[in-house]
Amino acid sequence: YRLQYAKKFTTTDTYFTFAAQHYEQGYLSFKDAVTYAQSLPRDHKQIKTRYNLQLSQYLGDFGSLYFSANQQKRWDNEGKDYYLNAGYSYTGWKNINYTFNYSHNKNDQLESDSQFSFAVRIPFDALLKHQSNVNYQYLQSKNGRTLHTASFSGTALENRNLSYSLQHSIDSGKQSSGDTSAASLSYLGAKGRVSTSYSHDDYSDRFNYSLSGGIVAHRHGVTLSQPMGETIAIIDTEDVADVPLKNHTAITTDYFGNAVLPHVVTYRENQINLDVDKLEFDVDTINSARTIIPTRGAVVRASFGVKQGYRSLVTLQYHQRPLPFGTIVSVTTEDGKYISGIVGEGGDVYLSGLEKNNRLDVTLPQQQHCSANYRIDASSYNQIYFATLECQ
Repeated sequence: YRLQYAKKFTTTDTYFTFAAQHYEQGYLSFKDAVTYAQSLPRDHKQIKTRYNLQLSQYLGDFGSLYFSANQQKRWDNEGKDYYLNAGYSYTGWKNINYTFNYSHNKNDQLESDSQFSFAVRIPFDALLKHQSNVNYQYLQSKNGRTLHTASFSGTALENRNLSYSLQHSIDSGKQSSGDTSAASLSYLGAKGRVSTSYSHDDYSDRFNYSLSGGIVAHRHGVTLSQPMGETIAIIDTEDVADVPLKNHTAITTDYFGNAVLPHVVTYRENQINLDVDKLEFDVDTINSARTIIPTRGAVVRASFGVKQGYRSLVTLQYHQRPLPFGTIVSVTTEDGKYISGIVGEGGDVYLSGLEKNNRLDVTLPQQQHCSANYRIDASSYNQIYFATLECQ
Protein backbone atom coordinates (compact mmCIF):
# COMPACT_ATOMS: atom_id res chain seq x y z
CA TYR A 1 0.00 0.00 0.00
CA ARG A 2 0.98 3.62 -0.38
CA LEU A 3 0.10 6.75 1.56
CA GLN A 4 0.94 10.18 0.16
CA TYR A 5 0.19 13.74 1.24
CA ALA A 6 1.15 16.93 -0.61
CA LYS A 7 0.39 20.52 0.28
CA LYS A 8 1.36 23.90 -1.13
CA PHE A 9 1.12 26.83 1.26
CA THR A 10 0.47 29.72 -1.11
CA THR A 11 0.89 32.46 1.52
CA THR A 12 4.50 31.43 2.20
CA ASP A 13 5.36 29.71 -1.14
CA THR A 14 6.16 26.49 0.74
CA TYR A 15 5.71 23.04 -0.82
CA PHE A 16 5.52 19.92 1.37
CA THR A 17 5.29 16.24 0.33
CA PHE A 18 5.28 13.07 2.42
CA ALA A 19 4.97 9.51 1.11
CA ALA A 20 4.99 6.12 2.89
CA GLN A 21 5.06 2.78 1.09
CA HIS A 22 4.85 -0.79 2.35
CA TYR A 23 5.66 -3.83 0.20
CA GLU A 24 4.60 -7.42 0.87
CA GLN A 25 7.38 -9.97 1.09
CA GLY A 26 8.18 -11.30 -2.37
CA TYR A 27 6.75 -8.27 -4.19
CA LEU A 28 8.89 -6.86 -6.99
CA SER A 29 8.23 -3.82 -9.14
CA PHE A 30 9.02 -4.17 -12.83
CA LYS A 31 12.33 -2.33 -12.39
CA ASP A 32 13.27 -4.47 -9.37
CA ALA A 33 12.29 -7.64 -11.23
CA VAL A 34 14.62 -6.76 -14.12
CA THR A 35 17.44 -5.98 -11.66
CA TYR A 36 16.82 -9.25 -9.82
CA ALA A 37 16.84 -11.29 -13.04
CA GLN A 38 20.16 -9.77 -14.11
CA SER A 39 21.87 -10.35 -10.74
CA LEU A 40 24.10 -13.39 -11.13
CA PRO A 41 24.64 -13.84 -7.39
CA ARG A 42 20.99 -13.67 -6.36
CA ASP A 43 21.54 -11.19 -3.59
CA HIS A 44 18.82 -8.71 -4.46
CA LYS A 45 17.40 -7.16 -1.29
CA GLN A 46 13.65 -6.59 -1.32
CA ILE A 47 12.29 -3.36 0.09
CA LYS A 48 9.88 -3.66 3.04
CA THR A 49 9.09 -0.02 3.81
CA ARG A 50 10.07 3.29 2.27
CA TYR A 51 9.47 6.82 3.56
CA ASN A 52 10.10 10.03 1.68
CA LEU A 53 9.85 13.65 2.82
CA GLN A 54 10.37 16.71 0.61
CA LEU A 55 10.22 20.36 1.56
CA SER A 56 10.94 23.42 -0.60
CA GLN A 57 10.75 27.11 0.24
CA TYR A 58 10.73 29.85 -2.38
CA LEU A 59 12.39 33.06 -1.19
CA GLY A 60 11.47 35.38 -4.04
CA ASP A 61 14.44 37.42 -5.28
CA PHE A 62 16.66 35.68 -2.73
CA GLY A 63 16.46 32.20 -4.28
CA SER A 64 15.05 29.00 -2.80
CA LEU A 65 15.78 26.37 -0.13
CA TYR A 66 15.12 22.66 -0.43
CA PHE A 67 15.33 19.63 1.85
CA SER A 68 14.60 15.93 1.39
CA ALA A 69 14.90 12.85 3.59
CA ASN A 70 14.54 9.19 2.64
CA GLN A 71 14.51 6.03 4.71
CA GLN A 72 14.00 2.46 3.58
CA LYS A 73 14.05 -0.92 5.28
CA ARG A 74 14.54 -4.35 3.72
CA TRP A 75 13.00 -7.72 4.49
CA ASP A 76 16.28 -9.56 4.96
CA ASN A 77 17.61 -7.55 7.93
CA GLU A 78 16.75 -4.99 10.57
CA GLY A 79 19.08 -2.34 9.20
CA LYS A 80 17.88 0.83 7.50
CA ASP A 81 19.17 3.06 4.73
CA TYR A 82 19.11 6.83 5.30
CA TYR A 83 19.63 9.68 2.88
CA LEU A 84 19.45 13.39 3.72
CA ASN A 85 19.84 16.22 1.25
CA ALA A 86 19.62 19.99 1.74
CA GLY A 87 20.56 22.94 -0.40
CA TYR A 88 20.16 26.55 -1.46
CA SER A 89 19.88 27.91 -5.00
CA TYR A 90 20.09 31.53 -6.12
CA THR A 91 19.94 33.16 -9.54
CA GLY A 92 21.26 36.69 -9.65
CA TRP A 93 22.98 39.18 -11.95
CA LYS A 94 22.95 38.20 -15.65
CA ASN A 95 21.06 34.99 -14.75
CA ILE A 96 24.14 33.48 -13.09
CA ASN A 97 23.02 30.60 -10.86
CA TYR A 98 24.70 29.51 -7.63
CA THR A 99 23.87 26.25 -5.83
CA PHE A 100 25.09 25.01 -2.43
CA ASN A 101 24.28 21.44 -1.45
CA TYR A 102 24.93 19.12 1.49
CA SER A 103 24.06 15.41 1.58
CA HIS A 104 24.52 12.60 4.08
CA ASN A 105 23.78 8.90 3.66
CA LYS A 106 24.14 5.74 5.71
CA ASN A 107 23.36 2.20 4.57
CA ASP A 108 22.28 -0.88 6.49
CA GLN A 109 25.94 -1.85 6.97
CA LEU A 110 26.42 1.34 9.00
CA GLU A 111 28.69 2.77 6.28
CA SER A 112 28.17 6.51 5.93
CA ASP A 113 29.43 9.44 3.90
CA SER A 114 28.78 13.16 3.73
CA GLN A 115 29.30 15.48 0.79
CA PHE A 116 29.32 19.22 0.29
CA SER A 117 29.17 20.74 -3.18
CA PHE A 118 29.10 24.17 -4.74
CA ALA A 119 28.12 24.84 -8.36
CA VAL A 120 27.89 27.93 -10.52
CA ARG A 121 26.31 28.23 -13.96
CA ILE A 122 27.12 31.24 -16.17
CA PRO A 123 24.97 31.67 -19.32
CA PHE A 124 26.58 33.11 -22.46
CA ASP A 125 23.43 33.26 -24.60
CA ALA A 126 23.59 37.02 -25.20
CA LEU A 127 27.28 36.99 -26.11
CA LEU A 128 27.29 33.98 -28.44
CA LYS A 129 23.76 34.49 -29.81
CA HIS A 130 22.76 30.93 -28.95
CA GLN A 131 22.14 28.87 -25.83
CA SER A 132 25.41 28.13 -24.01
CA ASN A 133 26.63 27.81 -20.44
CA VAL A 134 29.87 27.63 -18.50
CA ASN A 135 29.57 25.41 -15.43
CA TYR A 136 31.87 24.79 -12.48
CA GLN A 137 31.33 22.36 -9.60
CA TYR A 138 33.36 21.74 -6.45
CA LEU A 139 32.67 18.63 -4.36
CA GLN A 140 34.22 17.61 -1.05
CA SER A 141 33.30 14.35 0.70
CA LYS A 142 33.91 13.08 4.21
CA ASN A 143 35.94 10.12 2.94
CA GLY A 144 38.59 12.50 1.57
CA ARG A 145 37.52 12.86 -2.05
CA THR A 146 37.82 16.27 -3.75
CA LEU A 147 36.41 16.83 -7.22
CA HIS A 148 36.67 19.90 -9.47
CA THR A 149 34.64 19.87 -12.70
CA ALA A 150 34.50 22.60 -15.34
CA SER A 151 32.41 22.38 -18.51
CA PHE A 152 31.19 24.42 -21.44
CA SER A 153 28.07 23.28 -23.28
CA GLY A 154 25.31 24.59 -25.46
CA THR A 155 23.31 24.38 -28.65
CA ALA A 156 23.67 26.16 -31.98
CA LEU A 157 21.98 26.73 -35.35
CA GLU A 158 18.53 28.18 -35.93
CA ASN A 159 16.66 25.12 -34.64
CA ARG A 160 19.19 24.44 -31.85
CA ASN A 161 19.77 21.02 -33.34
CA LEU A 162 23.56 21.13 -32.96
CA SER A 163 24.66 20.41 -29.39
CA TYR A 164 28.20 20.39 -28.03
CA SER A 165 30.04 20.03 -24.73
CA LEU A 166 33.58 20.26 -23.34
CA GLN A 167 34.44 19.02 -19.85
CA HIS A 168 37.49 18.60 -17.65
CA SER A 169 37.60 17.05 -14.16
CA ILE A 170 40.28 16.81 -11.49
CA ASP A 171 39.55 14.04 -9.00
CA SER A 172 41.60 13.29 -5.91
CA GLY A 173 40.72 10.77 -3.22
CA LYS A 174 41.50 7.45 -1.65
CA GLN A 175 39.50 5.34 -4.11
CA SER A 176 39.94 7.32 -7.30
CA SER A 177 42.16 10.11 -8.57
CA GLY A 178 43.29 11.63 -11.82
CA ASP A 179 42.25 13.99 -14.58
CA THR A 180 39.47 13.32 -17.06
CA SER A 181 38.66 15.27 -20.22
CA ALA A 182 35.77 14.81 -22.60
CA ALA A 183 34.25 16.43 -25.67
CA SER A 184 31.10 15.64 -27.63
CA LEU A 185 29.24 16.92 -30.67
CA SER A 186 25.78 15.90 -31.89
CA TYR A 187 23.71 17.02 -34.87
CA LEU A 188 20.02 16.20 -35.23
CA GLY A 189 18.65 16.50 -38.74
CA ALA A 190 15.38 15.59 -40.41
CA LYS A 191 16.86 12.29 -41.59
CA GLY A 192 18.68 11.17 -38.40
CA ARG A 193 21.26 11.97 -35.78
CA VAL A 194 25.05 12.05 -36.07
CA SER A 195 27.11 12.04 -32.86
CA THR A 196 30.77 11.86 -31.95
CA SER A 197 32.63 12.01 -28.65
CA TYR A 198 36.17 11.80 -27.29
CA SER A 199 37.35 11.16 -23.73
CA HIS A 200 40.76 10.94 -22.07
CA ASP A 201 41.89 9.82 -18.63
CA ASP A 202 45.08 8.52 -17.05
CA TYR A 203 44.51 5.04 -18.45
CA SER A 204 42.93 5.32 -21.87
CA ASP A 205 41.72 7.42 -24.79
CA ARG A 206 38.31 6.66 -26.28
CA PHE A 207 36.72 7.90 -29.48
CA ASN A 208 33.10 7.10 -30.35
CA TYR A 209 30.79 7.98 -33.20
CA SER A 210 27.26 6.95 -34.04
CA LEU A 211 24.63 7.28 -36.74
CA SER A 212 21.02 6.73 -35.75
CA GLY A 213 17.70 7.14 -37.49
CA GLY A 214 14.89 5.26 -39.15
CA ILE A 215 13.54 4.24 -42.55
CA VAL A 216 9.80 4.07 -43.22
CA ALA A 217 8.39 2.46 -46.38
CA HIS A 218 4.85 3.55 -47.26
CA ARG A 219 2.58 3.85 -50.26
CA HIS A 220 4.14 7.16 -51.34
CA GLY A 221 7.73 5.93 -51.17
CA VAL A 222 10.51 5.60 -48.61
CA THR A 223 11.20 8.32 -46.01
CA LEU A 224 14.22 8.70 -43.75
CA SER A 225 13.59 9.71 -40.17
CA GLN A 226 15.06 10.70 -36.85
CA PRO A 227 15.32 7.85 -34.28
CA MET A 228 11.78 6.52 -33.92
CA GLY A 229 9.58 5.32 -31.12
CA GLU A 230 6.94 2.61 -31.22
CA THR A 231 4.19 4.83 -32.66
CA ILE A 232 4.84 7.34 -35.45
CA ALA A 233 3.10 9.65 -37.90
CA ILE A 234 3.84 10.24 -41.60
CA ILE A 235 3.44 13.86 -42.68
CA ASP A 236 2.18 14.46 -46.23
CA THR A 237 2.33 17.97 -47.76
CA GLU A 238 1.29 17.02 -51.31
CA ASP A 239 4.77 16.88 -52.89
CA VAL A 240 5.88 20.24 -51.41
CA ALA A 241 9.40 20.00 -49.99
CA ASP A 242 11.08 21.79 -47.06
CA VAL A 243 7.89 22.39 -45.07
CA PRO A 244 8.86 22.53 -41.36
CA LEU A 245 6.87 21.23 -38.40
CA LYS A 246 6.26 23.51 -35.46
CA ASN A 247 7.74 22.54 -32.05
CA HIS A 248 9.67 19.61 -33.54
CA THR A 249 13.41 20.11 -33.96
CA ALA A 250 14.72 19.98 -37.54
CA ILE A 251 11.79 18.01 -38.98
CA THR A 252 11.00 19.15 -42.54
CA THR A 253 9.45 17.39 -45.50
CA ASP A 254 11.75 15.79 -48.07
CA TYR A 255 11.83 16.23 -51.85
CA PHE A 256 8.62 14.18 -52.19
CA GLY A 257 6.73 16.16 -49.53
CA ASN A 258 6.96 13.51 -46.81
CA ALA A 259 8.35 13.55 -43.28
CA VAL A 260 8.18 11.29 -40.24
CA LEU A 261 7.14 12.46 -36.80
CA PRO A 262 9.12 9.91 -34.76
CA HIS A 263 7.21 10.08 -31.48
CA VAL A 264 3.48 10.50 -30.85
CA VAL A 265 1.41 9.75 -27.75
CA THR A 266 -0.90 6.74 -28.03
CA TYR A 267 -4.62 6.98 -27.27
CA ARG A 268 -4.35 10.75 -26.89
CA GLU A 269 -5.02 13.71 -29.14
CA ASN A 270 -1.79 14.77 -30.86
CA GLN A 271 -1.99 18.13 -32.61
CA ILE A 272 0.50 18.48 -35.45
CA ASN A 273 1.19 21.99 -36.75
CA LEU A 274 3.10 23.26 -39.73
CA ASP A 275 5.43 26.15 -38.96
CA VAL A 276 3.78 28.65 -41.31
CA ASP A 277 6.11 31.46 -40.16
CA LYS A 278 9.03 29.68 -41.84
CA LEU A 279 7.37 28.82 -45.15
CA GLU A 280 8.79 30.16 -48.40
CA PHE A 281 6.76 32.95 -50.01
CA ASP A 282 5.54 30.70 -52.82
CA VAL A 283 4.14 28.10 -50.37
CA ASP A 284 0.61 28.43 -49.03
CA THR A 285 -1.47 26.17 -46.77
CA ILE A 286 -5.12 25.27 -46.85
CA ASN A 287 -4.92 23.72 -43.39
CA SER A 288 -1.85 24.03 -41.15
CA ALA A 289 -3.00 21.85 -38.22
CA ARG A 290 -4.13 18.24 -37.91
CA THR A 291 -5.16 16.17 -34.90
CA ILE A 292 -4.54 12.43 -34.73
CA ILE A 293 -5.36 9.81 -32.06
CA PRO A 294 -3.09 6.80 -32.75
CA THR A 295 -3.29 3.33 -31.24
CA ARG A 296 -0.17 1.66 -29.90
CA GLY A 297 2.30 0.71 -32.62
CA ALA A 298 0.36 2.51 -35.33
CA VAL A 299 1.74 4.39 -38.33
CA VAL A 300 -0.68 7.28 -38.90
CA ARG A 301 -0.79 9.52 -41.95
CA ALA A 302 -1.43 13.23 -41.45
CA SER A 303 -2.14 15.01 -44.74
CA PHE A 304 -1.96 18.78 -45.12
CA GLY A 305 -3.29 20.90 -47.97
CA VAL A 306 -0.12 22.65 -49.13
CA LYS A 307 0.28 24.44 -52.45
CA GLN A 308 3.43 25.77 -54.08
CA GLY A 309 3.44 28.34 -56.83
CA TYR A 310 2.48 31.91 -57.60
CA ARG A 311 -0.07 33.84 -55.54
CA SER A 312 -2.60 36.10 -57.23
CA LEU A 313 -5.48 38.42 -56.48
CA VAL A 314 -7.48 38.63 -59.71
CA THR A 315 -10.50 40.80 -60.49
CA LEU A 316 -12.69 38.89 -62.96
CA GLN A 317 -15.28 40.54 -65.17
CA TYR A 318 -17.96 39.18 -67.47
CA HIS A 319 -19.31 41.58 -70.09
CA GLN A 320 -17.44 44.42 -68.36
CA ARG A 321 -19.14 43.69 -65.04
CA PRO A 322 -17.65 42.02 -61.95
CA LEU A 323 -18.51 38.38 -61.47
CA PRO A 324 -21.26 37.69 -58.92
CA PHE A 325 -20.33 37.05 -55.28
CA GLY A 326 -19.81 33.31 -54.59
CA THR A 327 -18.83 32.31 -58.12
CA ILE A 328 -16.42 29.35 -58.23
CA VAL A 329 -13.11 29.86 -60.06
CA SER A 330 -10.85 26.86 -60.66
CA VAL A 331 -7.53 25.93 -62.26
CA THR A 332 -6.19 22.50 -63.21
CA THR A 333 -2.40 22.43 -63.25
CA GLU A 334 -0.24 20.46 -65.67
CA ASP A 335 0.40 17.78 -63.04
CA GLY A 336 -3.34 17.35 -62.43
CA LYS A 337 -3.78 19.35 -59.23
CA TYR A 338 -7.09 21.15 -58.77
CA ILE A 339 -7.00 24.71 -57.37
CA SER A 340 -10.16 26.67 -56.65
CA GLY A 341 -11.35 29.92 -55.08
CA ILE A 342 -14.56 31.79 -54.40
CA VAL A 343 -15.24 35.23 -55.83
CA GLY A 344 -15.75 37.94 -53.22
CA GLU A 345 -17.11 41.45 -53.36
CA GLY A 346 -16.21 43.34 -56.53
CA GLY A 347 -15.28 40.20 -58.48
CA ASP A 348 -12.01 39.60 -56.59
CA VAL A 349 -10.71 36.05 -56.09
CA TYR A 350 -7.51 34.94 -54.33
CA LEU A 351 -5.65 31.91 -55.71
CA SER A 352 -2.35 30.34 -54.68
CA GLY A 353 -0.20 27.54 -56.04
CA LEU A 354 -0.56 28.81 -59.61
CA GLU A 355 1.71 28.07 -62.52
CA LYS A 356 3.29 30.86 -64.55
CA ASN A 357 0.51 30.73 -67.15
CA ASN A 358 -2.73 28.80 -67.37
CA ARG A 359 -6.49 29.21 -67.75
CA LEU A 360 -9.04 30.18 -65.11
CA ASP A 361 -12.33 28.28 -65.49
CA VAL A 362 -15.46 29.97 -64.16
CA THR A 363 -18.90 28.48 -63.49
CA LEU A 364 -21.55 31.19 -63.78
CA PRO A 365 -25.17 31.09 -62.63
CA GLN A 366 -27.62 29.12 -64.82
CA GLN A 367 -24.75 26.67 -65.51
CA GLN A 368 -22.98 29.07 -67.82
CA HIS A 369 -19.22 28.78 -68.24
CA CYS A 370 -16.45 31.14 -69.22
CA SER A 371 -12.67 31.26 -68.94
CA ALA A 372 -9.80 33.72 -68.78
CA ASN A 373 -6.16 33.15 -69.60
CA TYR A 374 -3.46 34.65 -67.39
CA ARG A 375 0.32 35.05 -67.62
CA ILE A 376 2.42 35.98 -64.58
CA ASP A 377 5.73 37.80 -64.95
CA ALA A 378 8.80 36.19 -63.40
CA SER A 379 9.23 39.33 -61.27
CA SER A 380 6.04 38.40 -59.37
CA TYR A 381 7.65 35.30 -57.83
CA ASN A 382 8.10 36.90 -54.39
CA GLN A 383 4.96 39.03 -54.44
CA ILE A 384 1.25 38.75 -55.09
CA TYR A 385 0.22 39.05 -58.74
CA PHE A 386 -2.61 41.55 -59.32
CA ALA A 387 -4.62 41.61 -62.54
CA THR A 388 -8.00 42.41 -64.01
CA LEU A 389 -9.18 39.80 -66.54
CA GLU A 390 -12.20 39.52 -68.82
CA CYS A 391 -13.95 36.15 -68.71
CA GLN A 392 -15.03 34.94 -72.15
